[in-house]
Amino acid sequence: MYRIALKEKALLDFLYKVKPIIRTKKEMLGFLFENMRISEIVLDRLDKNILIELQPYYHSSNVNLFMNMYLKGELHD
Repeated sequence: MYRIALKEKALLDFLYKVKPIIRTKKEMLGFLFENMRISEIVLDRLDKNILIELQPYYHSSNVNLFMNMYLKGELHD
C-alpha cells in the first residue's frame, strides 16, 4: 500500500525541512517562485482548510511566514 501526501502537506513538509533562512515576504516569494518553481495557479488551488488544520503540527518560522502570507493573500508577485 502506498500513501501519497496531499499537496498541502507536501508543501508544508518541505518548508519545515528547509533551514529557517526565509525571513521576509520577499524571500518567501523568491523561494516559492524561483527556487521551488511553484506557480501562482498551484498556490491558488491549495485547500485553505487543510493548511489551517496542518499548521499547528509544524513549529517552523518558514511555515508560519508562509501561512501568514497565504491567509492575507500576499503570495502573488
